[in-house]
This record gives sequence, C-alpha cells and structure tokens, in this order.
Amino acid sequence: MLGFLGTIISYINIYYALFFIPTILIFSETSYRNTKNLIAFFVAIIFSLQLLLLLSFIATGTFFYELAGLKTKISVSGVYSSDDLVWTVTVFIAFLTATFFRPSEYKIKAQKNNTHRVFQFMLIWLLISIFFRYFNLYDGTGKWLESLVPTAFFIGIAIDVIKSSQIKNLIITVLIFAATSLKLFNYGLISF
Repeated sequence: MLGFLGTIISYINIYYALFFIPTILIFSETSYRNTKNLIAFFVAIIFSLQLLLLLSFIATGTFFYELAGLKTKISVSGVYSSDDLVWTVTVFIAFLTATFFRPSEYKIKAQKNNTHRVFQFMLIWLLISIFFRYFNLYDGTGKWLESLVPTAFFIGIAIDVIKSSQIKNLIITVLIFAATSLKLFNYGLISF
C-alpha cells in the first residue's frame, strides 16, 4: 500500500518521492525486512506506475506531467502575507516540539506500539513540507498546505502536555479564533 500511495503522489509531483524515506526506514527494521514485504512494495510501485502512465497517455496524449521547477536562488527578503508569517511561526513551533519532545516520551504517553514510526513519519513530513515551501515545489496556491497535518500533529502533542484541561480548551479556542480571524482579515471581511 505504501508503494502504491507513494507512486501516485510522486507521479503528480516528482519531488514527493521524498515520502519514500519513511518506507525505507521501516524496511531498515529487521522485523519488516523480508522478501515478501519487499516484493509487495516494488510490485505496487511498478503496477501503479504503469497504470498511471497508461491513464495519463489516454487522457492527455503524453506520459508525464510537467515537472515543478526547483527554485535555485533562495531569498528570505520580499513581501510576505500575514498568512505566510503566521504559518512560518506555527511550523517553527511544531518543529521545536518535534525536536524537544522525544519519540520515547510520546510512545510512553500514547501507550501504543509502533508510535515512534508515526512520530518519525510526521517529522519527515514536516521537514519535507519546509523544504517544499522554501524551494517553491508546492502545487497550487497553498504554500504551507503540505505542512498542515504534521504541524497539527506536533502542536497537538505540545498542547497535550499541558495538565489543566481548562487551559488546553482555552488554547484550542484561541487558536481557532485567531485562525478564523486571520482568514477573514485576509479576505477583507474584517479589519483590526
């Protein structure tokens, strides 16, 4: 299944092939490193790629999508929207949470097996989304869209550490209110 999903998202944007890194990390563990799992992984990649190439050729007459251009000159100067600034701060907070909150603590807190793999996957996803944002590899208008899920995951872990449920609820309410207000402000529906 991982080979199938990874191939589909990599076909749409070749740079999403970075999402194969967590799968390779899973195969580095001896309990998953057997011939059957490797064959299933590579067969899923080959068959889904053939199907995607065929469907693309039938629909468009060409085999491949146009690749996204890699931005070669990185510059932090420029005009940024308030959304971009807020997302940069939010992703930075999520990255700090991922850095200082160790997977073993999360595993003990969640009391489930294999939760460290979820933590690793989300950390890799967060790093990939940061990479995509600063090299302009994202598709569409959502510059930080790839970082939404891992950022929410790590912010949720940070909020979960707080003992008082009233403070947790207050933080969540303030975050929702602030996000909604920022969107309404960007659309010109409210002013500050």
